[in-house]
Amino acid sequence: MENINQLGFCRLDIDAIQAEDEAVKIDVSRDFDYPDFNALVQSMRNGIKNYNKYLARKLINGNFIVEKNVQTKTKKKRLTFYDKGKEIRKSKNRAFLSSLSDSDRLLNYFEGKIRAELNLNSKEQIRSSLKIPLTKITHILNAPATPIWDFIDEIISDDDIDEQINSKSEYLTNLVLRDNDFDLVKVEAKMRTFCAPGTHISQVMKPYRMMLAKINQGNPASVKNELRKILC
Repeated sequence: MENINQLGFCRLDIDAIQAEDEAVKIDVSRDFDYPDFNALVQSMRNGIKNYNKYLARKLINGNFIVEKNVQTKTKKKRLTFYDKGKEIRKSKNRAFLSSLSDSDRLLNYFEGKIRAELNLNSKEQIRSSLKIPLTKITHILNAPATPIWDFIDEIISDDDIDEQINSKSEYLTNLVLRDNDFDLVKVEAKMRTFCAPGTHISQVMKPYRMMLAKINQGNPASVKNELRKILC
């Protein structure tokens, strides 16, 4: 809000806004350093507990999105990961960068940083995710909750990986992965055709998730632990 006032087009009463205004939608974001964006995306995709309940996709622009597959607005959540260093250098941001007195300082700050952005689309969702009684700006800014981590904890498996591959069952698991182009979404769709009603698909998918992470030398449980340290 102070930045808007500095532009000179209008004057916002910041104190009044913080005291009285309520938010109906917000984006919670967190920037952090991570050595390999693609490895992070691959490990998260491999670690998703249920590909019907949580939809994951990597967009053409490189952004990775995970969203809860529900119709109810108050229950729908979407988490996006993207390379902030690359995004800030796009042509759409040139005018903004040229308006800064020291754009290099901003560019250097975001170099190599990943942004996690969680969309909250209703007052109820804001209250529950941030664990606050009201959606006033002061409550939001002072919320002690960690909504981005909470969503990651909800969607990513805690399964750890044994690095040794030395059994018939692991060999057969590898064959199933190969038959489905090492795509866990395809594997889950195939497995669902064989499962009896009431089967916990997360348990059926566990060996495939673990095997693929092993093949890609990425461990969802390890990545999840790293994100816990960063986001909590």
